[in-house]
Amino acid sequence: MLKNKIIKLSTSSYTFNIVIVKKKDEIGKRIDKMCINFISLNEVIEKNSRPIPIIKKYFSLFYKVKWLIVLDLASVYWQILLIKRSQKYIIFFITYGLF
Repeated sequence: MLKNKIIKLSTSSYTFNIVIVKKKDEIGKRIDKMCINFISLNEVIEKNSRPIPIIKKYFSLFYKVKWLIVLDLASVYWQILLIKRSQKYIIFFITYGLF
């Protein structure tokens, strides 16, 4: 991921361990997935006090939509670029450094 510029080196004080989990893909082949537990991040970030929106209010927005994109967050979550102010919180470390 570093070579492909998906991740970059970091010096943030927020760091999280990674765990490699063995999973099966769609055809049953065993693959390794990188998992990061961000539960402790909730203790240090500012809480968002806005209420969760009622989904029925948003259905009407799709009335004349011709295209709808759905992201498979279980497979490609790392492809979503975070805004700058959030990037300092989503740091993981391995033997080679912080990313």
